[in-house]
Amino acid sequence: MARWRRQRARAGRPDESGADFVSVHNHSINAMFRYVPRPVRCPAVILKAGVDERTRLRLHRELSGLYTAVEVRPVAGDHWTVMDSRNAPDLAAQLDRALRRYDPLTQEEHH
Repeated sequence: MARWRRQRARAGRPDESGADFVSVHNHSINAMFRYVPRPVRCPAVILKAGVDERTRLRLHRELSGLYTAVEVRPVAGDHWTVMDSRNAPDLAAQLDRALRRYDPLTQEEHH
Protein backbone atom coordinates (compact mmCIF):
# COMPACT_ATOMS: atom_id res chain seq x y z
CA MET A 1 0.00 0.00 0.00
CA ALA A 2 2.80 2.46 0.88
CA ARG A 3 4.47 1.85 -2.49
CA TRP A 4 1.20 2.61 -4.28
CA ARG A 5 0.87 5.92 -2.40
CA ARG A 6 4.44 6.94 -3.26
CA GLN A 7 3.90 6.14 -6.93
CA ARG A 8 0.64 8.12 -7.06
CA ALA A 9 2.25 11.04 -5.23
CA ARG A 10 5.15 11.09 -7.71
CA ALA A 11 2.66 11.07 -10.57
CA GLY A 12 0.82 14.05 -9.09
CA ARG A 13 -2.32 12.08 -8.31
CA PRO A 14 -3.95 12.36 -4.91
CA ASP A 15 -4.15 9.22 -2.81
CA GLU A 16 -7.22 8.32 -0.76
CA SER A 17 -6.32 10.96 1.83
CA GLY A 18 -6.92 13.63 -0.79
CA ALA A 19 -3.39 15.04 -0.65
CA ASP A 20 -2.13 16.32 -3.99
CA PHE A 21 1.55 16.68 -3.22
CA VAL A 22 2.59 17.96 -6.66
CA SER A 23 -0.02 20.71 -6.56
CA VAL A 24 1.07 21.79 -3.06
CA HIS A 25 4.71 21.78 -4.17
CA ASN A 26 3.95 23.86 -7.27
CA HIS A 27 1.90 26.38 -5.31
CA SER A 28 4.80 26.76 -2.86
CA ILE A 29 7.25 27.37 -5.71
CA ASN A 30 4.92 29.95 -7.27
CA ALA A 31 4.65 31.75 -3.92
CA MET A 32 8.45 31.85 -3.60
CA PHE A 33 8.79 33.39 -7.07
CA ARG A 34 6.52 36.28 -6.01
CA TYR A 35 8.55 36.97 -2.86
CA VAL A 36 10.75 40.06 -3.02
CA PRO A 37 13.11 40.34 -0.05
CA ARG A 38 13.63 43.67 1.67
CA PRO A 39 17.06 44.85 2.76
CA VAL A 40 18.07 43.93 6.29
CA ARG A 41 20.63 45.57 8.55
CA CYS A 42 22.98 42.66 9.04
CA PRO A 43 25.87 40.99 7.26
CA ALA A 44 25.44 37.81 5.22
CA VAL A 45 27.94 35.04 4.65
CA ILE A 46 26.98 32.61 1.88
CA LEU A 47 28.81 29.28 2.01
CA LYS A 48 28.39 27.99 -1.54
CA ALA A 49 29.48 24.55 -2.70
CA GLY A 50 30.85 24.16 -6.19
CA VAL A 51 31.01 27.89 -6.93
CA ASP A 52 33.47 29.34 -9.41
CA GLU A 53 34.86 32.89 -9.23
CA ARG A 54 32.42 34.28 -11.79
CA THR A 55 29.40 32.92 -9.92
CA ARG A 56 30.83 34.04 -6.59
CA LEU A 57 31.17 37.60 -7.88
CA ARG A 58 27.68 37.53 -9.40
CA LEU A 59 26.12 36.39 -6.12
CA HIS A 60 28.05 39.05 -4.23
CA ARG A 61 26.86 41.75 -6.63
CA GLU A 62 23.22 40.60 -6.56
CA LEU A 63 23.05 40.35 -2.76
CA SER A 64 25.07 43.44 -1.82
CA GLY A 65 22.03 45.72 -1.78
CA LEU A 66 20.23 43.53 0.73
CA TYR A 67 22.79 43.35 3.55
CA THR A 68 25.31 45.60 5.31
CA ALA A 69 28.11 43.30 4.13
CA VAL A 70 28.17 40.22 1.90
CA GLU A 71 30.75 37.47 1.66
CA VAL A 72 30.36 34.55 -0.71
CA ARG A 73 32.77 31.80 0.31
CA PRO A 74 33.37 28.64 -1.69
CA VAL A 75 33.22 25.38 0.25
CA ALA A 76 34.28 21.88 -0.76
CA GLY A 77 31.86 19.43 -2.31
CA ASP A 78 28.60 19.92 -4.11
CA HIS A 79 24.94 20.14 -3.13
CA TRP A 80 24.88 16.44 -2.17
CA THR A 81 28.33 16.07 -0.57
CA VAL A 82 28.96 19.38 1.21
CA MET A 83 28.07 17.80 4.57
CA ASP A 84 29.62 14.37 4.13
CA SER A 85 32.59 13.24 6.21
CA ARG A 86 35.15 14.49 3.66
CA ASN A 87 33.75 18.01 3.33
CA ALA A 88 32.14 18.68 6.71
CA PRO A 89 35.41 19.81 8.37
CA ASP A 90 35.90 22.52 5.71
CA LEU A 91 32.27 23.61 6.05
CA ALA A 92 32.58 23.74 9.85
CA ALA A 93 35.79 25.78 9.64
CA GLN A 94 34.18 28.26 7.23
CA LEU A 95 31.15 28.58 9.49
CA ASP A 96 33.37 29.10 12.54
CA ARG A 97 35.32 31.85 10.74
CA ALA A 98 32.08 33.57 9.69
CA LEU A 99 30.71 33.51 13.24
CA ARG A 100 33.95 34.87 14.62
CA ARG A 101 34.05 37.66 12.05
CA TYR A 102 30.49 38.83 12.63
CA ASP A 103 29.26 38.95 16.20
CA PRO A 104 25.73 37.46 15.96
CA LEU A 105 24.48 39.43 18.99
CA THR A 106 25.55 42.93 18.02
CA GLN A 107 26.08 42.47 14.28
CA GLU A 108 29.34 44.36 14.63
CA GLU A 109 32.17 43.35 12.36
CA HIS A 110 35.31 42.01 14.05
CA HIS A 111 38.34 42.07 11.79
